[in-house]
Amino acid sequence: MGFSLAYFGKKSTMRVFYIFCGLLALGIIILWLFITQNGFGSTVDAQAYLYAAQSLQEVGEFLTPHGYYTNWTPLFPITLSVLGIRITLFITLIINLILVFLLTKNVFDTSFRSFTSYLAYTHTLLGVFFILIHFFVWSEAGFMALLMACILFIQQLQKKQDWAILIILSNLLCMQRMAGIFFIVFFFVWIWKQHTWQKAFLYGFLASLSLLAWFTRNFFIQKKPDFIENIFMVSLENSFLGYADAVLNIFLPSQFIPNVLKIMLFIMFLGMLVYILWIDTKPALKLFSGLILSYVSIMLFLRMNVEGESERYMAPIVPFIIFLFWKQIAMFLNKNTHLYVRISGYAVGFLIIVYNIFRTYKNVYQWVTTPPDLISINF
Repeated sequence: MGFSLAYFGKKSTMRVFYIFCGLLALGIIILWLFITQNGFGSTVDAQAYLYAAQSLQEVGEFLTPHGYYTNWTPLFPITLSVLGIRITLFITLIINLILVFLLTKNVFDTSFRSFTSYLAYTHTLLGVFFILIHFFVWSEAGFMALLMACILFIQQLQKKQDWAILIILSNLLCMQRMAGIFFIVFFFVWIWKQHTWQKAFLYGFLASLSLLAWFTRNFFIQKKPDFIENIFMVSLENSFLGYADAVLNIFLPSQFIPNVLKIMLFIMFLGMLVYILWIDTKPALKLFSGLILSYVSIMLFLRMNVEGESERYMAPIVPFIIFLFWKQIAMFLNKNTHLYVRISGYAVGFLIIVYNIFRTYKNVYQWVTTPPDLISINF
């Protein structure tokens, strides 16, 4: 599809792609080591995770500076308490680099004859969101890893062990972030459509057991859960604008776009997801579309926006948005497309990559020269 690399030969083409991915991944690892040498980004959430990890080590309880740890789920502080910050985020980075590569193989043809596979992989790793969630002490990086793993397994549900692994991953997804339940609901519907309603109900029940247990624990120590305060925080318009910015910033600088146009483009984006979900015949694209649409719709309905952090909340699904975008470009810029159209399409793609590199550089430069509050790497 698109610009063909077939003349290199299938094995040579795959070898070139593997080398390219390996070198880019190595570059990301070196960049991560550089920006984290003095510590990791800290926010209120990060301090809560760290405090809970320390209290778990010292007194065997999940606590925050303000009381009980109920606003978040426990997997991330558990991991921090066992491995520490640096090892946790480094392992998560390596896992995500591998999973993004596997996602590329899953979405694009295995011979990698499409130049868009290179663009999709580069766009994902060089996007600022990828470095952001591995620099700040947030749970999003692990959440994204678990979500990508779920996506890879849900497409090959045949043997009992596939189902068992998916259920385990789904429980871990919910224990990493409470928003995991949004994806469990979507997976429930997907399994119902692709398999049987009996398997869907069994999956839904088993996949949500960990979250049910966590909510039960919280009920006995706090009658009103803290996370309730995070719901309906902003107006619907501001919620739309926040997530519109987050999506548009993946491809272009949204600060130069009027708010009305942002919302219109965002609605068009949601409409395209609906179109792909109902019309497209490719299961992987339907899966990605449904996943993105479900998550964004629920986040919009609940209006769970903290000022300046919409991109953070969108980060776990950004790889799926990117791969869906480049897959659609690959389908459009096929060998039957006029040469000038293909050249123009890839020129736009090149500009998107350049924009992402510049934006990542700008953020990394700021983190290094004017560091945010940093958490020591000693923990």
